[in-house]
Amino acid sequence: MKTTSKKPDNFQDSLKRTGKLLLDVFVGVEEIPDENDIKATEEIVKTAFASQVLNDFLLTIGRSNSKKWGILACTDDDTFIDGWYYNRLNSNTDYTDIKSVDIINSVLAKWQKKGKKAVGIVISHMENDVRPTYDEIVFSNYFFKAFGNESFYLPIIISDPENGFYKLYLYVINRENDDRLIVSLDYILKSNRGYKIVVGEPYSQTYSISELDNSFEKTDL
Repeated sequence: MKTTSKKPDNFQDSLKRTGKLLLDVFVGVEEIPDENDIKATEEIVKTAFASQVLNDFLLTIGRSNSKKWGILACTDDDTFIDGWYYNRLNSNTDYTDIKSVDIINSVLAKWQKKGKKAVGIVISHMENDVRPTYDEIVFSNYFFKAFGNESFYLPIIISDPENGFYKLYLYVINRENDDRLIVSLDYILKSNRGYKIVVGEPYSQTYSISELDNSFEKTDL
């Protein structure tokens, strides 16, 4: 019996070429997308995740208790998240504890050698806790500066420890000027036996950078 080898995933090349998403990354094979699904995907989604990263979430942070977290990475295109590191420490609510800092530094050094760039952190929450907390914004502001990015991703995953399925709320952080940080919701992605964009209420919140800096300085490191 003759077999044919499957072509490598060309999702990233397609994204760069067309500026649009391949819908099958987000919609499961059992579902047939209609024109509205296609239009919503093309218009709403500005930043994409590699399918392997989304699948990894199912087995790790999607099954976690609240406040587990990981670091996100991009290789060539800052709008295509193609790598991440899951922090498995039990002490998971303090992003600045010594062990976490050592882990981050080690991961960043390895990514730098591979041409990867840290672009955000992903954090798991329990059901209905869909907004970033103030403390998470404080630490995101710190990482934002440490990584030296123009924007920063803060996806919140509503985890389901029983089966790993999740909802991902992709928040994006941008500076408006020297002392204003804008946190906005880009889109919501639902995981089941595939991935699908779901409709959510628009969300945007403004923070004072100097206030966030002051809050971070008061944190026990």
